[in-house]
Amino acid sequence: MPGNLTDFLLGGSGRVSLLPCGFGWNSTSNVGMTGPSLQTLSGACVANTWKTVLSVSGSASRLNALMLSIQDATARTVKLRITIDGVVVFDEPKAVSNTLKLIVIGQVVGGTTNSLIFQPVDAASTLLVEYQSNLTETDKVSFAYNYEVR
Repeated sequence: MPGNLTDFLLGGSGRVSLLPCGFGWNSTSNVGMTGPSLQTLSGACVANTWKTVLSVSGSASRLNALMLSIQDATARTVKLRITIDGVVVFDEPKAVSNTLKLIVIGQVVGGTTNSLIFQPVDAASTLLVEYQSNLTETDKVSFAYNYEVR
C-alpha cells in the first residue's frame, strides 16, 4: 500500500539500478569487522576471474552492509561487483598496497570506537556479490556482510 511509513522512510519500493557510492572507507584502522555481520575469507582466487562472495536468489532480500579487508601488504587491484535483480549496480576497481578496510555498503561513524551503520539495499529476487583480484592467491581478502532474506 503506497504511503505507508516504510515507503516514506526508505524511499518507496523502486528497483535499485545504480549504487554510485564507490569505496567509502579506506583505512588501516580496525573497522570492527566483527559487528552484526557474517564473515568469510576469499578462498582460492584465480587472477582476473570473478568469485562469488554472496548469492541470494528466489526471494526478496536486503543487503545492509558490505565490507572487505585486505589481509596483507601485497600490491594488488581488487574489484567488487554487485548485481541486483540482474542489473549490475556496482562495479569498481581499487588499487591497494597495504592492509585496508573498504566499505561498499554502510557507513562508519568514528569516535572512540568505529561503528558500522546499515545502508539497506533491497533486491526483489536476486542478489549477487562477486570479487576479483589481479593476482592468483588464497585467503588474502576477508568479507563482512549483513543481509536479510524476506
